[in-house]
Formats: sequence, C-alpha cells, structure tokens
Amino acid sequence: MIDSSQINNEYATRECTKSIYSANPGTAQKYKYQNEYWKHKGSFRGLVLNEINKKLEEYKFSVRNNSKSNLETDLIITEDGIPLDNKGKGSSA
Repeated sequence: MIDSSQINNEYATRECTKSIYSANPGTAQKYKYQNEYWKHKGSFRGLVLNEINKKLEEYKFSVRNNSKSNLETDLIITEDGIPLDNKGKGSSA
C-alpha cells in the first residue's frame, strides 16, 4: 500500500512511479511505448497546438520533447481515476 500523504514532494512520487513502471514492461516494449508516446505528442503538437498557433504572431505553443519529458517522467499512477499523489491515505475500506 502506498501512503501518498507521506510522499511530500513531486520527485518522490515520480521516482516511485518510474520504479513501478521499470519493473513491468520488457525492454522492447518500453522502446515501443516510448516511440508511440513521441508520435502522439507530435500529433498533438501538429493538430491541436497548430490551431492555436495560427492565431499567435511571435510566440507559439509546443510540447517538450527531450530526455527530461518522456513517457517515464510523464506517467502517473491512478486508483479509480484519481492520481495517487492526490489520494492522501486512500480509502478506509
């Protein structure tokens, strides 16, 4: 059981998520998932943000696409659709 009320910063939550994710898919799957994630980020940038950017002149929106912003760093763990870092001590059941 994870008591997220004891995880007092974003770094600890992210490291816990990375650790759990690292233990699950195999190496080949991780590369596949990362590639698919980059494709979807590219699609979002090209389709959704492009619509907003057409209205802007000097500055444009984009999404991070570097080693600090990737599938492993962007993943969160949820329970019943609620991120664990927002659950506190969880349910009493």
